[in-house]
Parts: sequence; C-alpha cells; structure tokens
Amino acid sequence: MRALVLGVLLALTTPLSATAAPVTTPASNQATPQLRLQRGVEIEGVLRYGRTLKVSRGTWNRTPDRYRFQWYRDEVEIPGATGQTHRLGVADVGHKLKARVHVKKRGYAWAQATARAEGAVGYRVPVRRTVTYRIETRGRLTTSVREFARLAARTYADPRGWRNAGVEFRRVTGASDFSLVLAEAGWLPRFSSTCSADGAAGPGATSSSTRCAGSTPRPPGTAPGAHCGTTATSWSTTRRATGWATATSGARVRAGRRR
Repeated sequence: MRALVLGVLLALTTPLSATAAPVTTPASNQATPQLRLQRGVEIEGVLRYGRTLKVSRGTWNRTPDRYRFQWYRDEVEIPGATGQTHRLGVADVGHKLKARVHVKKRGYAWAQATARAEGAVGYRVPVRRTVTYRIETRGRLTTSVREFARLAARTYADPRGWRNAGVEFRRVTGASDFSLVLAEAGWLPRFSSTCSADGAAGPGATSSSTRCAGSTPRPPGTAPGAHCGTTATSWSTTRRATGWATATSGARVRAGRRR
C-alpha cells in the first residue's frame, strides 16, 4: 500500500515539473534620458566676406556639460570649422552656411540642433561700379579659351581684389571698357609695352614664353604690373610653357575711377 501511494505521487509530480513555465524577471525601463531643446540655436552676424558668425548654444531642458560645433557650406562639412564662431572667407562667398550644435550631459544621450543662415554670403561691400570687358584671341592657340575665360572671371570675382573695393567686372561680347586678349606668344611685341615694363621682373614674367602686356586695370593698393600678372600667373600653373601670352587694352581703372 505504501509503495502504491509513492508511485502515485511520483506520477503526479514528474509531469508538473516538466511542463512548468520558466520564471521570468520583468524588464526594467532604464532608457537613457534625452536632452530636449527648449529654445532653438541661432546664427548671429553679418553675412559678408571678412565678418565673423557665431552660433548660439540653445536652451535645453537640462544644462549640457559638453558642446561640439560643426559648420557646413552648402550642406558639406567645412574642414576645421568646429568652433562656436566662423570667420567668413573667400570660399564662403556666394554660398549658404549652417551650423550644427551637439550637446551632452552626464547620464543623458547626445542631442543636436541645427541653425541655418538666411541667404548666401555676400561681398564686403556692395557693387559701386561695373566695368565690362570682352575676351579676344590673336594668332594660333593651343590652349582652351573657355578655361582662360573661367580663370579670368574667377580672378575678377575674388573678394580680396577689385571686388573688395566694390568694382564688379562683367564679361560682354560687344562694346566694352577694355579687352582681355589671349594671344600666341609671337604676338607679344605688337602690344603696348606698358604692362610688360611694369611687371617684367614681377608676376607678369611667369615663364620664358608667358608674359602679360598692354594696359590693364589693377586692384587698388597693388604695385604696377601686379594685376596684369595675376591672370598669367594663374593660367601658367596649368598651362605652363605652351606658347601663349595675355594682354589687355582699353580703359585703366584704379580705386573705382576710370582714367
């Protein structure tokens, strides 16, 4: 009788232990708290070449103890621009900027906010005078006129030169204030020697086969011949010793005045 009772107890307990549900511990809600922006970040300053912009840190629901900054030009990170301020340089002119602020507080996850500047970066001063020019060619050329025109336009638009004084150069196809000539090197003696004499020992004499001649405008404050050699110098870095010369003729401009 005792053996029978023991057998019944074993039969009852064995299936119960085999089918019992595993014991689980309720998951605890320990998500990392978030920093929430209460007042947006803003960019302060004047959008002009040479000026300095500053992005605010914003106001958060908890005071962060770490800040990181990154400036962008046309949605692309600006290398090295990781401070709260950014000085507007040559590469910024004509482009749109934004700044991103990253914040962190101990025990909280990283958070970020972005501020966008309104409009594109402008020149230091507005246009005060417009000077027109046209591009001409002489002789047999082995270089790209289109590339030469692009480099000339970039030189005239540089915010450190004429444009910094409020003078805008505009290329035209008809009547103009002066002509920018791309010529075969053999044509050099046919041009006026004014620019050549001024800059023969300077930027105009970039190589034995590349010189600038003729009457040419130059930026205010620069030495004679400095500007006439600017285009030749830029061009010769990619087209050195290809047998060409540059020259300008027409009105000479200085400090926004025609003479």
